[in-house]
Amino acid sequence: MVYRRANLEHAAASAPNMMQNGLLIALLALLLLAPTLPSLSRLCTEFLVLYGLGVVLMFAG
Repeated sequence: MVYRRANLEHAAASAPNMMQNGLLIALLALLLLAPTLPSLSRLCTEFLVLYGLGVVLMFAG
């Protein structure tokens, strides 16, 4: 696969992409911990709702 318009190795290691990857890992970890820690269930739900709302607003505007 060849894409000549951009250096994809450089784009994959950019700071915004690394921050998105860290956020994704943190949210997935919250999903895995939520069933084991009932006190985190509400917190996890709120984070996921806010994240989903942010994604919707980002793509809508």
